[in-house]
Amino acid sequence: MSVILSYQWGSATPEFRSDAPNIIFFGILVAAIIYFATRFTRGGPFLRQRFCTACGRGIPFDALICPYCGFRFSS
Repeated sequence: MSVILSYQWGSATPEFRSDAPNIIFFGILVAAIIYFATRFTRGGPFLRQRFCTACGRGIPFDALICPYCGFRFSS
């Protein structure tokens, strides 16, 4: 996308704009920020997990019964 935006499409022969390196760098920077933001904030507040006290596996936060061992949690 950054490469497409860095061309001068209106000229007789399409060529890079003078600020093309800045546009490409900005695109790479935005992609890196999005990558690291999603990598280190996995789950978020809506995908919280807790662990079964019987088998120790991760289960959904609102589970009443462990899907792995069948242990029933008190509400």
